[in-house]
Amino acid sequence: MDQLRRFSLSFAVVTLFLTILLGVLITRLYEGNAIEQAKGALARSVQTEAGHELTEADFSSPRYGQDYDKVRESLKDLLRMPGVLLTLVFSPDGTVVWSDYPVLIGRSYTADPNLASSLRGNVRAAIIKPEEEGHPFPRQVKELMELYVPVALTSPSRVSGVVEIYQDMAPLRSSIFRVNMMVSGLLLAGFAALYLLLFRMVRRGYLLFELN
Repeated sequence: MDQLRRFSLSFAVVTLFLTILLGVLITRLYEGNAIEQAKGALARSVQTEAGHELTEADFSSPRYGQDYDKVRESLKDLLRMPGVLLTLVFSPDGTVVWSDYPVLIGRSYTADPNLASSLRGNVRAAIIKPEEEGHPFPRQVKELMELYVPVALTSPSRVSGVVEIYQDMAPLRSSIFRVNMMVSGLLLAGFAALYLLLFRMVRRGYLLFELN
């Protein structure tokens, strides 16, 4: 009976280890895929709205007064998207020509490598902490997706400007957590069922061996 107990304990430990290992692997795969999908969806929304609503003039120089209000109206659907906290529009030379935080208008960010890459036509994204940027984000925000999206108005090979979005990661993280908990629960239930099935089979075999 001691051998049976040792086997039961060993198999339980192995089962728990495999459950945790698979849970971590699946979690990481799902998390990476979910973030990539969120990035792609937001980038497409930016390119669609900015590409349809903005003009070359909106990217050419800082927008003030009525021009500022016109850009805000053009980007209203983007600004209302869940979790979007800050939006900046850059000219081809890396100058902020519009932002829903107006104090940033006129500033130049030519040293930003992500912006430089986006001005060459690449979508760039990073997961950051609010304190890394120095912008006025709400205190409760713990993590942000920073997304740079090139906008080409006249030709696919010519970038008219870049739209930068800061989006709160909390809703996406919450969704990822719920899925991870569900996956972990299913894995645990599956391995528990397997453990009970094999334990019964081994116990029956052991008892038959003892009787003989």
